[in-house]
Amino acid sequence: MSPISEPPISSADYLARARKQFQNSPILQRRIPRWMLEDDFDYGVHQAHVDLLLDPTSWSDVFLDGKRKPRVFIDAFRNQGGNVEIRCMGGPRRILFRNDFTWDYFNRATTGAHGAHRSEGEIIWIKDFDSLVTNVSTHQCPAATALLLGFAARLDELIERLARGVDLVGAVRMAVTYAGERRTSVDFVPSVSPARLQELRAEPWD
Repeated sequence: MSPISEPPISSADYLARARKQFQNSPILQRRIPRWMLEDDFDYGVHQAHVDLLLDPTSWSDVFLDGKRKPRVFIDAFRNQGGNVEIRCMGGPRRILFRNDFTWDYFNRATTGAHGAHRSEGEIIWIKDFDSLVTNVSTHQCPAATALLLGFAARLDELIERLARGVDLVGAVRMAVTYAGERRTSVDFVPSVSPARLQELRAEPWD
């Protein structure tokens, strides 16, 4: 397994590539969810939730002097429906820094989704992710491959932005398993070691 590696182009460029490949051979690309090719598609990023995380009014008073920033670990959860949820807090590894944020924001960010509302701790929601990976690994669909690489690029872009605004102690990134030249599966792999993950889980946050 290795991080997804392609020429360094933006997520927007990958989306343009996917649209072009779909237009060139729409029958072969029929398994692609059409909403992933729409003009306003942003790879499932919840921009409002990202803005809330970066807003100093969401942070604890101890950070008002500007000398430190709140700690954040970007985690990912893949549910049984084949969708992926990427969170700034409240992920499966339970790396949380409650004292770094106001109680009101922390409570909203760690509360699960309900009804039509997504949890504020969710910064990306990738619907039909497993279907997209299948289109890449099994059907070798060029448009799906471009979209998958676009998701990886968009996650990296978001991680870079967050690292400038908060103390990003770690994050998950997309990594791919290969069989020869074929991409066979995709996972979300932490950017820090297992030992460091254990340290982060052990840090007090009450």
